Amino acid sequence: MLAAREQRRSEPVIDELPEDASVLENESDNAIYLEYRTCGDESCSCMSGDEKHGPYKYWAYRDGNTARREYLGKATKTSAE
Repeated sequence: MLAAREQRRSEPVIDELPEDASVLENESDNAIYLEYRTCGDESCSCMSGDEKHGPYKYWAYRDGNTARREYLGKATKTSAE
């Protein structure tokens, strides 16, 4: 079990980002990325497959063997391109 934790600690945090994340900056132990998200409101069109909200900017980093992320604010559409 300890060996598995040590292995996760050495894995790049980028391996744990959402599949549709657009990575802006990537280093071995942290990354800044953009993500589009659904809001959870069943009456919103994002929940039925239309365009999601965002992009939102996040900083992902490793805290021991746990991948964490911090919200950095809403990004402009031009920074996502």
